[in-house]
Amino acid sequence: KFIKYLLLVLVYVSCGQQAKDDRIPAFPGAEGFGAFAQGGRGGKVYIVTTLEDYDADEPVIEGSLRQAVEAEGPRTIVFEKGGLISLKRILLISNPFITIAGQTAPGDGICLKDFSLVIETDEVIIRHIRSRLGEDQRQELDAVSINFGNNIILDHCSASWSTDEVLSSYSEMVTIQWCIIAEGLFHSFHPKGPHSMGSIIEGKTGAISLLNNIYAHNNSRNPLIQNKGEEPGAVVEIRNNVIYDWGELPGYTSNPGQARINYVNNYIKPGPSTSDRSRQYAFEPENHYTNIYIAGNYHAENQGDTADNTRLLMASDSLRKEVVLEVPYPTLPYQQMDAETLFETVLNHAGATLPKRDAVDQRIVNDVRTGTGKIINSQNDVGGWPTYAAGISPLDTDRDGMPDEWEDEHGLDIANGSDHAADNDGDGYTNLEEWLNGTNPNNADAHELTYGELTKVLAQKDAMYEQDVKIVKQRLQQEREERMNRKVPDYKAEVAGIPDGNMKLMVDGKPVLQLNHIEAGTFLMGSPVDEPGREEWELQHEVTISKPYYLATVEMSNSLLRLLTGMKNYGDNSLPATVSWFDAEWICEVLSSKTGHRFRLPTEAEWEYACRAGTTTPYFTGHDISLEYANFKTGDPEQTIQLRPVDDGKPNPWGLINMPGNQFEWCLDWKGNYETGAVTDPRGPSQENSLRSFDGLYRKIMRGGNYGSAKELMRSAYRYDYSRDVKYGFRVLMEEN
Repeated sequence: KFIKYLLLVLVYVSCGQQAKDDRIPAFPGAEGFGAFAQGGRGGKVYIVTTLEDYDADEPVIEGSLRQAVEAEGPRTIVFEKGGLISLKRILLISNPFITIAGQTAPGDGICLKDFSLVIETDEVIIRHIRSRLGEDQRQELDAVSINFGNNIILDHCSASWSTDEVLSSYSEMVTIQWCIIAEGLFHSFHPKGPHSMGSIIEGKTGAISLLNNIYAHNNSRNPLIQNKGEEPGAVVEIRNNVIYDWGELPGYTSNPGQARINYVNNYIKPGPSTSDRSRQYAFEPENHYTNIYIAGNYHAENQGDTADNTRLLMASDSLRKEVVLEVPYPTLPYQQMDAETLFETVLNHAGATLPKRDAVDQRIVNDVRTGTGKIINSQNDVGGWPTYAAGISPLDTDRDGMPDEWEDEHGLDIANGSDHAADNDGDGYTNLEEWLNGTNPNNADAHELTYGELTKVLAQKDAMYEQDVKIVKQRLQQEREERMNRKVPDYKAEVAGIPDGNMKLMVDGKPVLQLNHIEAGTFLMGSPVDEPGREEWELQHEVTISKPYYLATVEMSNSLLRLLTGMKNYGDNSLPATVSWFDAEWICEVLSSKTGHRFRLPTEAEWEYACRAGTTTPYFTGHDISLEYANFKTGDPEQTIQLRPVDDGKPNPWGLINMPGNQFEWCLDWKGNYETGAVTDPRGPSQENSLRSFDGLYRKIMRGGNYGSAKELMRSAYRYDYSRDVKYGFRVLMEEN
């Protein structure tokens, strides 16, 4: 891969482009830390002539967007036809040096649907593209996801109707500017249930800019800034955005790993969906890992705290003192606007505006301006995808991406198919880029930003890095020590047998949890290839559980967790408790120490074996399952979607309640593919050999789905995974002595 990438770089340089130190902005008006993305400058031109797409096992379609995206080498993609592209799979950009010029589409422009637009490479420019995912594919997907890469800029794009985040970035040196990030679907097809999330912004060492965007009608993550690991994390610039009608939370931080933020000059406006709890705030620093400079923000309903912006942080006074910075992180120059000017400017210009705004963006912008609209559950709630006119593209005789009329006007040759790569005025932009940017190829313009300015800012940022590393490591070590040294209440815990052969956990002589005896046995783990809702990593194979064990009949409840640990932040109720994987493991250790029996989380093989309870059908109830046996989302608009008490529901044949549904349950295993063939007592891969997420994180398996999951996630074979610091449910296993 390195050699392949190096060859691409050499091809790129051979096209006469600038060396790294002589970079110019991606286009006039490019700002922020991704402003110097090179895109496909000087490379081949691909003209999209069809809206058709093809799957991995189908022939390549000439003239399709996918063919152009998957090509290698520097390339610029222009459009000869506007309309709606129904993707057959994720549209993955994995080869560097690419420009997608949505502004060239005729008619009503370009819109993608059904699958994500995903970036996993460097040097990317995307402008005036819409990605409106929708829930028709019944998958957990972002509308747009920048999974990794450097030097990436999204400009004037519109993203909506995602089932996971609307638009997220896990990369370094990125700008997301003049975009509309809106209407993440709430009660839709997310395994964890109600969702509707704007953005996750995460980076390890780089810098990310969110500038002049509209966030609207997303329940939360507007945006979420996080960094998992022991790095300080990227510096994130959140500036000049309009944030409207969140539900639960506007922006916030979470998870260990320092968040470094400049939160400046944003316009905050609650809407009809906004909760009373967060209505007066702009941002929540969830813990002391946050470092935030906050200034110049305007809150439409809390102007009293606009003068002292620190009061717009949803935090205690003590936490504010700990996380607020007196000076900002180093940053590039930006356009300064007062609140009223900012509001109107962003509303008038954000989103895919060329060749024209579509009806969806027009409606969303009107909602923001008038204080109307709400968070939605489906694209159908707002009429679904509009009809996009194909339009007629101007004549381009030599197929170089530049219309004949424009070439004639500026003295270019309509019969020369290579003059698109020339730079007539010597300003660094090729003739094709001058057409894309609406500038004159014969009149050199001064650049608004210089690469020297960026390198200076990055040097200042990096000078702060080592000190930030020390701070993060100190905080992580402190948390580890606090977790290990937590004191639990003084009580007597023991395990007692009952006549039916099962066991009960007793605390001070009172039964608090039943543990059912699970005999050893052999079963088929995973799912057959024709099972509805099946996922690829559910390979069906024979598994033997060689030792009997005891499994809690119910998930750990809030009240029981509070009794066992003394953690008063858990309520005195029988709803399922949610904890990090680390805390679930710690609670098992507490029980082991108190009782003298070995408690732990079940392996996923032990979990599925117990869930199936001797059955081989998709659900332990057969080929269908009802709310009597599992708490899930039926799709009935009259259904109240909420958690239920851990003992509320009919048990499976082995007496276990709410194995599927209600709340995901942590398992012992690292994420991994199944072994082939028959296996005995599988425990999953080692951490080093496990499957990591695209951002490099190790993840643990969870089982069962939850109260907001669709029915097919209640299948006994369904698997899910997440990082260990996120809070979910669990049930304890006790080994047989």
